[in-house]
Amino acid sequence: MKRRSFLSLMLATPLLGAGLSGGAAQERQPLVLMGTEAPEVMRGLVEALGQSAESGGLAVDYRQARPAQIVSRLSSQADAAALPHLVLLPTPDLAVYLANEGHTLPQALPAGLQAPHWRHEVFVVGHDAAVFVTHKRRVADEEGPRSRIELARMLERHRSRFQGRVGLVNIGIDNVAYGYAAQDSLRSALFWRISGAFGASRARIFDTPEELLAALSEGIIDFGYNVPLSAARRAASNDPEIQIIIPQDYVLALPWTVLVPARAGRQDGMLLPSELVGLFFLPPVRQALSGMGLIPIGAGSGMENMQMIELGPELLVFLDPLKRSRFLDTWFQQVVQN
Repeated sequence: MKRRSFLSLMLATPLLGAGLSGGAAQERQPLVLMGTEAPEVMRGLVEALGQSAESGGLAVDYRQARPAQIVSRLSSQADAAALPHLVLLPTPDLAVYLANEGHTLPQALPAGLQAPHWRHEVFVVGHDAAVFVTHKRRVADEEGPRSRIELARMLERHRSRFQGRVGLVNIGIDNVAYGYAAQDSLRSALFWRISGAFGASRARIFDTPEELLAALSEGIIDFGYNVPLSAARRAASNDPEIQIIIPQDYVLALPWTVLVPARAGRQDGMLLPSELVGLFFLPPVRQALSGMGLIPIGAGSGMENMQMIELGPELLVFLDPLKRSRFLDTWFQQVVQN
């Protein structure tokens, strides 16, 4: 018998959508999506998920949470009804951790669709590249570094010029920044040299990429390092003076992943569709991901030397408490110099 599509399965599930019974409207539980981005950033994606004709006008409820809160929620013994149906994470290490700990539900993509995944439980829906950012009026085009060696030389040769004028995202607070730093340290012998150069330049450290980009726009800093392309594109759309520089030596790209919490798979006695993650591969949703500044799966990036981080247990190395503590200690010693 021909397998029904994941859309028909969703629309047949009382957990999702809305319908009429006996001439009276009856509310049904919406699809709950949890992620780390602010609601205004997610608005286009939520609309694409919920209003696409192909998804039958599915109602979507988006809830924002910090990565640590998501991990805690999925790994605790909280009521299954309080869990989201889908989770979108920009931190692949935490997604793999949740899968390895048994907190995710296996899924199958609809026929004809392919995407990188980990054990059919964590699926890559796009990548976010790490870029450099400058302000056009304060950093001449020929002055902006195009590679990490050029960046190191710029900071070392023009220390007084950039004193207090460069910015980093705090890798001890921001999980994406930590992921970029960890992967950068594995790929470049220049990582610690650059970290030291930032320290000698008395770099300003910001809690989030958005705070760094706001400081760039306001004239507080002139340069930012390892900023997510998605955040940089949003900032540049509001301030055309923000210049995005794609590193020419290599471009780190962290995968954004989607997963279904294991205990959310059975709520009110009803089983969630086994192809629920397929929603993220519908054309309108892929367009929305691109509109957020991500590089959707299968889409060309136009960037050379892109290194897309793969899902796997090796991502868990830098989650080890001892490894993480030592890495953060060394980083702060380098970039926070008295």
